[in-house]
Amino acid sequence: MKDIPIAFEKKATVCKYVVPKDYGLPKDQTHEQPAASKIEVLNKNDEVKIYYSSVDKRKDGLYMTSSRAIGIVGIADTVGVAEKMAENAISSIKGPVDHRADIGTAHVIERRIAHMKAIRG
Repeated sequence: MKDIPIAFEKKATVCKYVVPKDYGLPKDQTHEQPAASKIEVLNKNDEVKIYYSSVDKRKDGLYMTSSRAIGIVGIADTVGVAEKMAENAISSIKGPVDHRADIGTAHVIERRIAHMKAIRG
């Protein structure tokens, strides 16, 4: 394994996950798996990577089946641009979907940095 060349690009990445709209149920409700949701992925942008996970391809289309169904990765020179790319790609997914729009934003990153500084003392 030590002879395998490894190279990294000097790029920033932001990964956001798309989930079915009804996936996040409050604790006082039943935790039955929601029915699979039919979706359509319209973004064919080569600058974002789309990773399908909890999905089924059926004769009549693509269906999400559970949490983290699709991973969308924006790749750019800065985190801010990568976040916007991922967010734009998610907006092109049609169907009953949800995601955390705050992932990769400056506000969340600053809050996490402050938290780590507080932990370190």
